[in-house]
Formats: sequence, structure tokens, C-alpha cells
Amino acid sequence: MNLGTIQQDIASLPPDAQLIIVELVEVLKPTFRTRNCHTPKKPIYLVHKN
Repeated sequence: MNLGTIQQDIASLPPDAQLIIVELVEVLKPTFRTRNCHTPKKPIYLVHKN
């Protein structure tokens, strides 16, 4: 599974479910950054606005 597949899967979810995933990622970011030196070069936006 790659990032593109994950993004497509999330984009196919209802907007409320997408928001929950985005909020969960925001909560987990500080934990990830303190355990890893890797930081993304550009942000990845998962919620598609219509």
C-alpha cells in the first residue's frame, strides 16, 4: 500500500470520516515528530473540498 492508495481510500470516505482521520493525524503528529527526525517536505491534504 502506498501513499496514493491511502489518499484515494480516505478521499472516498464521507466528509465526517475524513475529518476524523485528519484530526487523528494532527493529534499523532507531535508523537511522530518526537520519535523520528523525518518531517515531510510538503503538507499532504487529504480532505477534498468541493
